[in-house]
Formats: sequence, structure tokens, C-alpha cells
Amino acid sequence: MDATYAYVASYEIGPVNRVALDGSGVVELDAVSATTVAINTTTVLTVSPSGGDAPQGLVLGCAKTGCNGQYTTLATGQTSVWGVAADDVNVYWTNQSGGPGASVGVFKAPVGGGAAVTLSAAGAANQIIASGGRVFYTGATSAAPGPEGLLSVSVEGGTPTVLVESDPDAGASVFTFAVDCDNVYFQGSNGVGKVAIAGGTPTTLAARPGGAGLQMAVDAANVYFVDDQGIESVPIGGGAVTTLAAGVSANGIAVDANNVYWTSGGDGTVMKLAK
Repeated sequence: MDATYAYVASYEIGPVNRVALDGSGVVELDAVSATTVAINTTTVLTVSPSGGDAPQGLVLGCAKTGCNGQYTTLATGQTSVWGVAADDVNVYWTNQSGGPGASVGVFKAPVGGGAAVTLSAAGAANQIIASGGRVFYTGATSAAPGPEGLLSVSVEGGTPTVLVESDPDAGASVFTFAVDCDNVYFQGSNGVGKVAIAGGTPTTLAARPGGAGLQMAVDAANVYFVDDQGIESVPIGGGAVTTLAAGVSANGIAVDANNVYWTSGGDGTVMKLAK
């Protein structure tokens, strides 16, 4: 989201759309398959995974004003590309699994075009956020296959820092996360927690195991997440969980100063609710 629009990627196959926050209209920005979407000041960045008839294995850029299918290809050959993040210099993305000639891990390329660079090839990676000179992502915390943990790596590359370990024996996994200036907030098999961006001992905010959305969000006061009860929030310092929209099934979620926004894969809607 920016101050005027939400940018919505179709789940796996379909276009990226720009949706006015006042509900006044939807504009299709391009018609390539997508899974996730990120923005910087001028550009919408997205990825095209394997599957369907659309171009596959791509990292793409499109002007926020629209590109009518004439998107800029920033990387090719990304067999299992999934997550995408951006700043005004680079686009960052993850590959979930390898294939012939492909690598797993975290990568970047200049948003203006240029060669792709590997930031980490330590293991498969999934969801990703770029913030404060680091890239945060869910992914493998060991060479053994299994549940995902939460890691970070410098935007210049290097050895990843494990923020939250996965627990293969217990089947514990991090599903999704959000970042502010101090902490990374995460939702996993055992509920919602937080950990300092530099690392440390994670803290439980809400012991709410169960179903989860594909995203969570944070503002100066609360963490917003999806579970089996609906759209929920909990104070960033811990406390009682508040149900904002009961019985709602959502995929993506975002917030601004006044509202909570979410996407529903079941009926294809983009919704908002005053905080």
C-alpha cells in the first residue's frame, strides 16, 4: 500500500491490480501471473512462478501508473520464485526450491536493470521483507528439510542470522511476519510472537495456534493477524487479543493510520474496516 492505493497480486496465476483505498476503482497494471507484490516510490514489483500459460520464472517491474503488459523483466530462470520485496535501489526475491540450473535462497537485482546477485543460498526461502538494510525471510534454518524458521541477511549478502528456529520434531513453523524499527513480529504454529531485529529470545504475544493468513501487519500500537477466529489484533507489548472481524477468512492484510485492509481469496474482494 501507499497513501492512495493498494496493490494486489493474484494468488499464483493472474494479473496485478491497483485498487483505490476509497473503493473508487480498480486498474489492471499487467497481465502476467503473480504470487506476491511489493512497491517502492515509483514501481510495482512482482514475480511470475511456474505454472499456467503466462511467462514463468520471472521477476518483473511495472510503473505504478500502469504498463499495459509492457513490464520490465528484471530476472529470468527463477524456477520456484515466490516472495518479493523492494526499496528504491533493488528488488529482492526468494526461491523455494531448485531445479535444473536454478538455486534456492535469497536474491537481488537493481530495479533499473542489471545482473542478479545471490544474498544467501543457505536454504529454501519463502516470504520476504526488506527493511533497514536487511532482508528478513521465512525459510530453512538447517540443511534438513522441514518446517520454516525466520531469518535475516544483509542487503549486501553474507551469512544469515536465525531469528526464530524451526522445530522439525514438533512440526513448529513460522507462517508469516511483519517488521518495524525494533522488532520482527511473527505468526507460527504456536501463535504470535516477536523477536528483536538483531536477534535474541522470542517473546510470545498471543498463544493462538491454528489457521493463518499469508500476511500480518503492524503499526505503532498493535500487530494485526488472521487466525481461525477472523481478523485479530494484539498490542505490540503483549496483552489481550481483540477480534476486529469475526469469522472472516483472509489472505493478505495491511494497515494505515485509520483502517485495516484485507484480501479474501474465497470471493475475490478487497475489504477495509476502521480500526
